[in-house]
Amino acid sequence: MLPRCPAAAASGVQVADEVCRIFYDMKVRKCSTPGEIKKRKKAVLFCLSEDQKCIVVEEGKEILVGDIGVTVSDPFKQFVQMLPEKDCRYALYDASFETKESKKEELMFILWAPDQAPLKSKMIYASSKDAIKKKFQGIKHECQANGPEDLNRACIADKLGGSLIASGVQVADEVCRIFYDMKVRKCSTPGEIKKRKKAVLFCLSEDQKCIVVEEGKEILVGDIGVTVSDPFKQFVQMLPEKDCRYALYDASFETKESKKEELMFILWAPDQAPLKSKMIYASSKDAIKKKFQGIKHECQANGPEDLNRACIADKLGGSLIVAFEGCPV
Repeated sequence: MLPRCPAAAASGVQVADEVCRIFYDMKVRKCSTPGEIKKRKKAVLFCLSEDQKCIVVEEGKEILVGDIGVTVSDPFKQFVQMLPEKDCRYALYDASFETKESKKEELMFILWAPDQAPLKSKMIYASSKDAIKKKFQGIKHECQANGPEDLNRACIADKLGGSLIASGVQVADEVCRIFYDMKVRKCSTPGEIKKRKKAVLFCLSEDQKCIVVEEGKEILVGDIGVTVSDPFKQFVQMLPEKDCRYALYDASFETKESKKEELMFILWAPDQAPLKSKMIYASSKDAIKKKFQGIKHECQANGPEDLNRACIADKLGGSLIVAFEGCPV
């Protein structure tokens, strides 16, 4: 027996009462006891009935709040895996996110229409979208996804609030330790000085949840004049052509009055990098910058032309700089 479908759509498709009830429960968050909270839905899928006349709740396609941390370790990943590879769906996802000011929970309506879905399915889901949206009054956020690439965390964060959203990415302790060692220059022996980093790259871990030190992507002070003749040129060559990175560079420069060494933080986001990579590195920049307290100089580079000596000298002090890494500017 089909659920009651009293609401007719322009396409002729109706919306089951149970769909409306679930939306209301997710929206108002009226749970008052721990047991009720656990039963609240974190995510749920809706599909067309077999006769394609009614939008109904898809059986078994839900994540409960109580599942998180018990049978579900990553609710968003689990949600994306619930979506069928070759058919369309509607979905509600109760997104938990942080801005720079506060933590929030807000509903997002999603139309899933993968490229591999049948044309007939795409058409009927598209033409029936207004029917279900009229029942979902007050939803601020909407997303149409045509594949998993449209449902990565960076894309969803952009829909929820763009650059206002904190990505939730963590910073590895080793990143902080390297920054501290480069900043304070506490080396006391020639051997320790040689081991100090002149430049180092940081990248996202494979699961994109943590900023880590990129293995093998560093220049030591002791390398200069031995295996590295031009440290700045070598640093630029270390950067990947088609992906993003964070970097610290210990810049040596001269003003008209004195010689100096000061750290520069660099966000490398080349034009050829994937959009997903650019978005997650941009949204996670504040996380790493908060760990790099006291850095005076920052540069965002979108290509090698943004990392020539003149551009860097301008960031370090403009017309006051007469030489950078031993070369006049």
